[in-house]
Amino acid sequence: MSALATGGVEVALRGIAKRFGAAEVLAGIELEIAAGELVVLLGRSGCGKSTLLRIVCGLEEPSAGEVWIGGREVTALEPRERNLAMVFQSYALYPHMTVRDNIAFPLRIRRVAKAERERRVREVAALLGLEQLLDRRPAQLSGGQRQRVAIARALVRQPPLYLFDEPLSNLDAALRTRMRAELRALHARLGATMLYVTHDQIEAMTLADRIVVLEAGRIQQVGRPEEIYRAPANRFVATFVGSPAMNLIPGEVQGGRFRAQGAPLELVAGSARSGPAELGIRPEHVLVALADAPQPAPPAAPAPAAPAWLTGEVELSEPVGDRGYLHLRAGELVLRASVPGPEAFRYREGARVRAAIDPAHTHLFDARTGERWERQEP
Repeated sequence: MSALATGGVEVALRGIAKRFGAAEVLAGIELEIAAGELVVLLGRSGCGKSTLLRIVCGLEEPSAGEVWIGGREVTALEPRERNLAMVFQSYALYPHMTVRDNIAFPLRIRRVAKAERERRVREVAALLGLEQLLDRRPAQLSGGQRQRVAIARALVRQPPLYLFDEPLSNLDAALRTRMRAELRALHARLGATMLYVTHDQIEAMTLADRIVVLEAGRIQQVGRPEEIYRAPANRFVATFVGSPAMNLIPGEVQGGRFRAQGAPLELVAGSARSGPAELGIRPEHVLVALADAPQPAPPAAPAPAAPAWLTGEVELSEPVGDRGYLHLRAGELVLRASVPGPEAFRYREGARVRAAIDPAHTHLFDARTGERWERQEP
């Protein structure tokens, strides 16, 4: 409790659980969010992330646990007593009101003086580029403009905490990209605390100071985007974060070496542990060459750490602009590889290829529990 009183922690969740009848939606959530931090709750539909956000907001009561905001416990308080603002997936604008009146509405119900309301509306309208739209109604706006109005309505209150529940999911891809950049810039200007929910890993990776990965109502990992990507805590995080997903190769570790099932693949394990395991490698770290091309010289490294090569064929080639994605079959294994866009056209379906697995870029996961084994550097 003393840590909360210092003001360094804006939001603290202590043992949050939520049950709907016999269904456990959240279990034992422990999380602290620092003042001024942008934290993203990332997970699949139904993992509990929106329920957790609604508990922070006060729209849902936890079955157990405590919610602290700004150094005080707010678990039993109504949403209006929590000094926060929320932006929903739906814009929830009043169709009969102008943009000016929609933005000013939270201030009107709090009986803020008219002059002060107008000043704040002009301020947030300038911040979000809405000055020329203040006299329009929502039906006269594009999707991106409506989303800006919804954000402006939250900003005009000037609370220390903002909650976002998948606010960009109704926008097209190009507009989502632009709005992500605007939200990140907005956070940098305001310095406010933001808690953002999404199932879109690109949003999470580009927006977050830290990502909280949720699955089945439990936190799987908390960390900076690069930590989540480079050192996933378990099999779920490894395959959920990253597109295409990380390759997982079943096998076993014995005597410091990994041997794959279903393909002649053996390489240094990088772990002192032994037993059934899955070897993980990102598609961009699978090196590919045509089978009749000269084999590239291995990097300068001791022989046990040299790349292991597999021979197989291209099952599918997917050029998508600046990158190309190859589906490779080697024995019983199917691997995904990422190559520069122009190279993808060299690899036609049925082409014989060699694929290199570099131990320096691999991860090991326990085949039973899915937990990541810590790497033991040579």
